Amino acid sequence: MEEIKKKLLEHDIRFDAHDARFDAHDARFDAHDARFDAHDKRFDAHDKRFDEHDARFDAIDKRFDSIDGQIDFLAQKMIEHDEDIKEIKATMATKQDLAKLKSEILEPLDEMITLMKKRDEEMTMQAHGIQRLNDRDDKIDARITSLHPLAV
Repeated sequence: MEEIKKKLLEHDIRFDAHDARFDAHDARFDAHDARFDAHDKRFDAHDKRFDEHDARFDAIDKRFDSIDGQIDFLAQKMIEHDEDIKEIKATMATKQDLAKLKSEILEPLDEMITLMKKRDEEMTMQAHGIQRLNDRDDKIDARITSLHPLAV
């Protein structure tokens, strides 16, 4: 029986050694668990930041969608304006056209204005001449009346 006790003591010593090793492993696992908990907290913080970034990206996506609509509208307007500009270019008067218009319309108008000014000056001169003649006629009538009172 002594031998059994001896074997049991050897096993107890070995079990104690294993228990000590298990305790060391448990301590290491506890340290790892503490580190994992710290990592989990950091991951949670990162998750919150990612959620905030996702919300910001969603807002930016909405703005981009709005801007895309505006760009599409502006592109359509540019196409319409291009067509309008082509039509305007096709029907627009050029400098040569305006110079021709000036020579065809304004130069004859200038000539007519010159003639009208000249005629106005002549009419003014004629009015003065007629006035002088009327004044002379009145003087002559007055003289005739003074010379022959019965003649009137």
